[in-house]
Amino acid sequence: MKKQNLITFTKLGFAALMTLAAAAASASALSFTNIRANIPFDFTIGEKTLPAGKYTLQRISPNGTDTLLIRSEDGKAGAIGLTNAVRASTSPTQTKLIFHRYGNSYFLSEVWTDGDDIGRRLLQSRSERELERELAAYPVKGEPAEMVSEIVSGSTGR
Repeated sequence: MKKQNLITFTKLGFAALMTLAAAAASASALSFTNIRANIPFDFTIGEKTLPAGKYTLQRISPNGTDTLLIRSEDGKAGAIGLTNAVRASTSPTQTKLIFHRYGNSYFLSEVWTDGDDIGRRLLQSRSERELERELAAYPVKGEPAEMVSEIVSGSTGR
């Protein structure tokens, strides 16, 4: 009985590993935007705060969802965020990141690539919504903070 259980668990583990490998290959194949940026302040994506530094952003779309993967160049920090498409009235002439700023707190909000009128808007995190509610009593709400000049490189490979 123990041997049969071991065989069953081994088969299940192998199947799970193959599924993860296929998903990773699919995500890599569907990644079409790479942006390198030097972000000069700590910022939050999802529920994770990342330190200031150089980052690579990639759009990946496993299983039909639009996901943004952001990793520091040194590999010590990273996060994943879900996004929705957003259309601009005119195509931006520069690749840019847009952050919402609340005092000294920055939240990555949108990612745009030059020449593409479809950008990606990250879903607002619970911590950003809470901070927004806390500051609602004050006359100044979250304000966009565009990162244009700090983009190191942006490329699209559709």
